Amino acid sequence: MIYKVAIKLLYLPFALVAGRVGAVAGKRLFAAAWGRIDDAPPPHPSTRDVPFAKILVAETLRSVTSTTARTASDRASAHTFHYLIGAWPGQKSASSD
Repeated sequence: MIYKVAIKLLYLPFALVAGRVGAVAGKRLFAAAWGRIDDAPPPHPSTRDVPFAKILVAETLRSVTSTTARTASDRASAHTFHYLIGAWPGQKSASSD
């Protein structure tokens, strides 16, 4: 129990940095992907004169790029932590705590 808490505390700085890196990467990835779809900036969901389908495409793309970037960053930080410290910071399998 104390071991798990210590690992989580040691991993906290890694997780914070990974979260920020993932967020920035997700925004940049979305901007690059949206630039290939449309020259105009992505519409805000409450914009009146934009087709509903365009808003759905923009928000779906934003969600996919953001989630993918954050997941990749989180996974990379867990691998880095494991390499440096020798302990895995999260679950070891899908069924374990």
